[in-house]
Amino acid sequence: MNAEHWLRIATANLPEPVAQRIAQETREHLADAGLSSAANVEPVLGAPEDTAKEMRRLYLTEKELKALGNDRFFLFFAVFIGFGACCALISAFYASSALYYHLSAVAHGSTISKTWAEQLSPIISGSLSFW
Repeated sequence: MNAEHWLRIATANLPEPVAQRIAQETREHLADAGLSSAANVEPVLGAPEDTAKEMRRLYLTEKELKALGNDRFFLFFAVFIGFGACCALISAFYASSALYYHLSAVAHGSTISKTWAEQLSPIISGSLSFW
C-alpha cells in the first residue's frame, strides 16, 4: 500500500486542515525513513485503520464538527460556569481557612495562634483580590 492510499484511509472523515497536517507529517516521517511515496508504507506506519481510529479519538470528524457548530455557545457557557464554580470553591476554601485560624486563635487564647491568624490574613485576602 503506497503512502497516498494509506493517507486516504487514515484521514478519512477528518477536517481538511487536520488531514493535510497529518499527511505532511507522515510524508516527512517517510522521507526521514528513506521511503518513497510509492513504496509499501504499511510496515513502517502500521495499519491505516488503526491510525484512523486513533485520529478520531484525538480529532472531531467533519460530521461531529458540524453538529457542534450550533452548540458552541452552550459549550462555552458550560465551561464558563464550571470555571466560575471552581473559583467560588477555591475562594470559599481560603475564606474558611482564614476563619478557622482566627477562631482557633480566639478559642485557645494563644498569642502564637493569634499571630498566625494575623500573619495569614493579609496573605489570604491578597490572594483573593483577583477573584
